[in-house]
Amino acid sequence: MSNSYFAANAREKLSQAAVYWNKPMPGRYVSFKEIMNFALGKYGWIWATLMVSQITLGVTNIVLVQCPYIGIEPMHIQTMNNIVIFIDFFFTISRSRIIDNPKEPNKRFKRFMKYHGFPAIALSFVIVWFPYGSLPDGGVMLNGHITTGYFLKMAIVLLCILGIKWFLPLYNLAYDNMIMVISPNSQERMDVQVIAQFVFSMSWTISRPILTYMASTMFGETKDTNIDYWRYAFIPFIVIGAAMYYFMYFGVEERVVLAKTHNTRVGFAESIRALSKNRSFWVICIAQWAQFLEDNSRDLIDWTWRYQNFGYPDTPQGNQKSAGVKILIDTLFGLSASVPMVTSPFLTRFMSKKNLNIVSNVLNIFLLGVVYKTYHSVPALVTFRTLNQMFNELQGTIKSAIDADVRDMQQYISGERVDGMFGIVSYMGAFISMGTGYVTPWLQRRAGVYEGNGAVDPVSGKHAPWWILKNKESYDRMAKTMILSSVVGATMNVIPLFFYDLTEKKQRAVVRCLKIRAAFEDYGNGVYDPKNIVEAVEIIKDAEAKKLEGDVKTKKKKSILEFLKGDDGYDVDFVVNELHKFEQPEIIRQVKRAEIIASDGYESIFNFDEAQLKKARKLPKNTKAEKIVRKEEITFGKDMLKAHREMIKFYPDGKITEPDYQELDRLYSASASSKDEAKEIRKKIKQLEAEKSMFFHSTYPYSNAMKLLKERDNYTHLDDIFGLYEKAKTDVERLEEEAKIKAEEDAMLKKRDKEKRLAEKEMKKRK
Repeated sequence: MSNSYFAANAREKLSQAAVYWNKPMPGRYVSFKEIMNFALGKYGWIWATLMVSQITLGVTNIVLVQCPYIGIEPMHIQTMNNIVIFIDFFFTISRSRIIDNPKEPNKRFKRFMKYHGFPAIALSFVIVWFPYGSLPDGGVMLNGHITTGYFLKMAIVLLCILGIKWFLPLYNLAYDNMIMVISPNSQERMDVQVIAQFVFSMSWTISRPILTYMASTMFGETKDTNIDYWRYAFIPFIVIGAAMYYFMYFGVEERVVLAKTHNTRVGFAESIRALSKNRSFWVICIAQWAQFLEDNSRDLIDWTWRYQNFGYPDTPQGNQKSAGVKILIDTLFGLSASVPMVTSPFLTRFMSKKNLNIVSNVLNIFLLGVVYKTYHSVPALVTFRTLNQMFNELQGTIKSAIDADVRDMQQYISGERVDGMFGIVSYMGAFISMGTGYVTPWLQRRAGVYEGNGAVDPVSGKHAPWWILKNKESYDRMAKTMILSSVVGATMNVIPLFFYDLTEKKQRAVVRCLKIRAAFEDYGNGVYDPKNIVEAVEIIKDAEAKKLEGDVKTKKKKSILEFLKGDDGYDVDFVVNELHKFEQPEIIRQVKRAEIIASDGYESIFNFDEAQLKKARKLPKNTKAEKIVRKEEITFGKDMLKAHREMIKFYPDGKITEPDYQELDRLYSASASSKDEAKEIRKKIKQLEAEKSMFFHSTYPYSNAMKLLKERDNYTHLDDIFGLYEKAKTDVERLEEEAKIKAEEDAMLKKRDKEKRLAEKEMKKRK
């Protein structure tokens, strides 16, 4: 592969960016301008949260643990973390309901970008500015015992962290999840993620060396454990970053493959049950839960700089040399992220995301083993940790793409995007960490970091357990312990990945199925969307044609250009099965049951006999088919029983009243002229939302049955949709031509305005 090829490819991309700056390339969804807005927004998020994201209840946290000004014991930090995990679980449930039931489906994530970051950032400043020394007993432990002041200090930090835990996750939603909805095309998401990561990784490349220089030159021997460093150094980054984050808010569109007429309403239990069927999701979760030790050696270079000064003496000259080495390392770490970002699109064409993830994890284990033998040598430590960082960045790039694929599969399984519920189930990992989180501080104590070890801060003279790492023997003991535990964590993390089975071809088929469903649903609801009709018909025609061709094609070796272009194939059988799913025995049973419920109406729920659930549990389960039937009947019985009890509770007379959805929508957008009127609107919204919730839970089996029957009826309109194809295709071409003409006219007007302004400017100069 010659350099001339890459040069030609780069020129091609630049020319494409010029042509498709404001509109997507053929077969794509995202324009280059939108990609740049996405990247700048992610860049801004890094800087906006540069400080608050560093203040966590981690047992090695610099601000809360290693900084003597606050100096909370690692074991106590872990206990505080467990309290936060327990409370934050209920926060997560509340956030889930807010996220999964948006008033505007095209603003699932962006709506939280406006204001939710500022309270979190403000609370982080409260943590670093609070005068803990004014608390009783100076806010410190005495003779290893918790004093009143030390307890109050922990309480203050805990309350601030709880506030951050509510606001920051909502502020982070667009940063974390926008890539999942920016395009339904998995490879395009990967490409967009790569470009964005390349841009926003520069935020670290720029900020880290500057912050390291400030810590080394302005705050003496204590470097970044000096509280004034956290109070002042981050302010300009936060201000600039918060402003840049709005590039994503104003310049990026969310693209969820849903029918325009789709009404989103998701219940908690229903979401959990739907998520339980997503095997790929659980594999990824288990892999994440198992890696609780993998990051233990992440701070090794920082410890070497902070406490060992990279082997240089604690003199102005020695500190200057140490700072130079650290700045070089920070720059290398920032630039090292560029390599996996540039190569990952090519690598994912060569091997699947699953295999690439496994390979990078295995190489990480090897590199950690090498670091164990070479960490005494700063050049060797930097070299191998930089390589380790490269593979970590590669895994991060792949993880975002995999998470997006998993959520596409979830929408295929359940018909809804339960993004908030993903967070709740993933939260199980936090409960697991309530126990596993004590392993690392226990290892630290064994390595010598504990209250009363005699170490003091060299500037303030305060007791600072982490400064024991100034001692070479203690540092070696800590380094070896953390590296070995990281090897164990990385090994535990990679094992579940072998069971991930959502292939690229299957994911492409899933997206095609979602588009078919959306087209059928809109047609059934009387909505004419020519673009969706054309896309759905072409998907169906292509799948049926490929199905007729069969799989008897001979495999040939790909040329380098074919390899770089990638494989756009998909699981044809998956798409064809979607078209014939109402012929499957399982769906036929569900349809028959739905027809009975639809015929009886709400009375089928109101008069439900609880004995039916007992009968379902007694059904035979000797064969696979019997187990499937039994499971279906039990699930149906549970749904009916739950709805029956809710209906008896809320509608004891059996008269079901449907809430006024139009009035609720009107109130959402209503503007009040006074405080009393605003209060009345909020009161009415609360009342209608309560009625909406009661109605939903009481009638869920009925609405679910009607939804299934509606979908079945929609799928009978295949010939009708095919009949609209030619008209829709003509309409799409006309709309595209109109859009092109309008874009040209807008460009011409802008050009004329620019020429006019230049002429006026020239005229003023002459005068």
